Amino acid sequence: MICDLKSFNDASEQDARTWFREQVLESNVCDAWIDQILSQRPFDLAEIFLETAETAWRGGLSESQHVVMMNGHPEIGRTEATSGDPNGMEAAEQRGMSDCPPALAAQIDADKAVYRQRFGFIYMIFATGLSADELARALQERLANTREEELETATTEFWRINRKRLMDKLGFMDSVGKEAYI
Repeated sequence: MICDLKSFNDASEQDARTWFREQVLESNVCDAWIDQILSQRPFDLAEIFLETAETAWRGGLSESQHVVMMNGHPEIGRTEATSGDPNGMEAAEQRGMSDCPPALAAQIDADKAVYRQRFGFIYMIFATGLSADELARALQERLANTREEELETATTEFWRINRKRLMDKLGFMDSVGKEAYI
């Protein structure tokens, strides 16, 4: 079982790939990012691992690969995102949506549909610690972006989600002993 950097380094390529698909991305829609990270193993330090993962994320994927990966991710506020979530990640990440009033949930759903139609991918946001009101406000603000601006914003938000998941799953802490997600 992969639970730290050593076990990640020691895992077979297939086990590491499966771990990424099931524990980090929760999909198997695109392996390009995983391939780039696995090709750099072994990693001596968490910082090097995260730098490699971020470099591959930001510079090693095409626009279409980012879009495919985003569209394979559960949408914010979708009940099936948390009900079929064996790892509990979605529920924890989307905690702010758990007490969302029905009218606000309906508005968010309507805005997400406009967003997807406008940009061609689902609304991505690092939702940890945000309330439903904050999530709705951010969505409204981002609808004003150009596609280029929003693609950059969405891929950055998706990186933040995946970075947090990597840190959680591998037990990484920042230099003062706290989990660092930003």
